[in-house]
This record gives sequence, structure tokens and C-alpha cells, in this order.
Amino acid sequence: MVMTLVRVTLVLGGTAAYVGLAILGWGGWPAFFSHPARGALAVALAVLAGISLCADGNLRPGLREDRGNCWVIGALALLGLLAASLPAYTDRKAFRGFLPNPPHAVRRMKGDMQKMPTSSTSCLSAPRTP
Repeated sequence: MVMTLVRVTLVLGGTAAYVGLAILGWGGWPAFFSHPARGALAVALAVLAGISLCADGNLRPGLREDRGNCWVIGALALLGLLAASLPAYTDRKAFRGFLPNPPHAVRRMKGDMQKMPTSSTSCLSAPRTP
């Protein structure tokens, strides 16, 4: 197992860039590490990056790729940048783009369900005939 300097630089640089974009999306170091889960996630990512240096793999496909497919690299790089920074930014700005209901609606539904009258029949019982 030979770790080349290029491989180590790419793995550690890419990991640092990914975490750095998330930190910038949150608005800086103090805001990002104010929640313990985000700190633990950053540590877990660093550990996984270190473990990936010990994994042996290759990217040799054995066949030549068509030169017309080079646009995929740019598209995947753009998606990676968005995946690194956009979730942290939208969470910091309280933009709920993918939540179906705001949290207060869930609390309100829970309160309404507690006020419902209880029934002695189960949902699995036979239906009543009129």
C-alpha cells in the first residue's frame, strides 16, 4: 500500500473544502460548532477521510471513456458544492424548502389528537351496521 502525496493531498484537501463550505454556510466557526452534533459530524468525516487513505482501490476502468462525457465532471462538481453549502445555509436562514409541515403544525396536531374522545372499539374491529 503506497500512499502518494497527490492522493493524500486530494483526500485531505477535499474533506477540508467540504467541511469549510458547511462552516461558511452556517456563518462561521462559532455558529457551526455551537451544536454538538455538527462537531461530531465534522470529526466523523475527518475519521472517514483518514480511513479512506488506508483503503486500496483504483479508478482504472480498463476502457477509454468518450471525450464527449467531460461535462459530467463539471456537473458533479457543481452538485457537490451545492450539497456542501446549501443545506447549512438554508438551515441557518430557517428556509423550510423540503419540510411538508412547519414544526408548529405538528405540535398543534398532537394537541388536537390528545383532545379527541377515546373509543372502546378498536380500529381492527368489525364495522358497525346501521
